[in-house]
Amino acid sequence: MTMPKEKLEEYSNKYNRAKHQCEFLYNLLKNDMDLYVELEDAIKYLNLFYCPGNSEECHFVLAKYRVHKHIDKIYESAIGKNAYCRLKGTNIFGIIGKELDSTDRFPEQWGIYWLGYSEGKEYGDEIKKIKGHLYYWQDKSKIELIPYNKFREKNYGIRPIFKHYGN
Repeated sequence: MTMPKEKLEEYSNKYNRAKHQCEFLYNLLKNDMDLYVELEDAIKYLNLFYCPGNSEECHFVLAKYRVHKHIDKIYESAIGKNAYCRLKGTNIFGIIGKELDSTDRFPEQWGIYWLGYSEGKEYGDEIKKIKGHLYYWQDKSKIELIPYNKFREKNYGIRPIFKHYGN
């Protein structure tokens, strides 16, 4: 089945894609217009400059897009809440994503998306000092909160790496 002519013209112009490529992607997604629009938005958002060649590739791009949008939403909300933090006694910084209430067995914890230095060496050295992985869930007593403006003043060279382990 082909894409409706008025939509084909609109999306071809909007996404700067040849008409035959628009129809090709539309057919790969089993003629689902909403999924097609999400795929085109994903390609723009992720700065991809190609046309996926098969259905699996389309779904891979969509999955990557959904994960990035989710992480960006957490990142933005964390900035709004001043939820930057540091692992006490180290120079390892993170952004608090979730909070977990205490139970009989476990203390109150935060889910933290860890940050890394853009050059990487200092970050790797700090991780070696703690002898292990940086787990996503961390005991609140091991974490120091840092206000957003203080974090930005001192740590402008840090970039998010968003890797967490053990959740």
